[in-house]
Amino acid sequence: MQVRDNGGKVITNSDDYNPAEQFAEMVDSLSVITPVPNSGARDLLLKWVGRTIRRLDLSGSLEYWDGTQWIPDLISTIWSNTGSFITPAGGGPGALTLETAISQNPSFVTSPASNQIKVALSGVYSLTWNAGGLASASGYMAIKNATATGTYAINNFPASGEQSVSIPNLYLAAEAVVTFVMGPSKDITIGSTIRVTKVA
Repeated sequence: MQVRDNGGKVITNSDDYNPAEQFAEMVDSLSVITPVPNSGARDLLLKWVGRTIRRLDLSGSLEYWDGTQWIPDLISTIWSNTGSFITPAGGGPGALTLETAISQNPSFVTSPASNQIKVALSGVYSLTWNAGGLASASGYMAIKNATATGTYAINNFPASGEQSVSIPNLYLAAEAVVTFVMGPSKDITIGSTIRVTKVA
């Protein structure tokens, strides 16, 4: 077999005659996207670094094999808490619940503790925290690092019913933890929704 400059393999005149095996190797080397009905069928495939599949059970989203695991092209999760009590000393959205019906590939984003989100893969992420129940309190809400000592984004808000803070393109290393923090002007109980989407 001859290896072309794009990595694809082609049969040459000097190769032994074995068409089934040779054509299979040639097609596989072209990194053709393989459609699969579900994760079970995907896991039965021969794996090589860069092999890409299309998940028909997930609206055609793509996944590729990185040598260790299948990595999806779409990671988007929604987390919520309907009632978190916060004092002027500070707090956050509290214990977060994953909204599984509207999340894609949620195993790559977790909530290791109250007020926190952890990403499994390095990349650029879009983060948004919406909070309701702020009609009589002003203050700030922020997206910070794991120890809450460094601020990625902050929103100082006047008294109103709902506020949000977001950051559209934050690079996070693998296993990075992000903390969501609020400092209201008085005791309040808020409801929160947090969206975490890997954009690159």
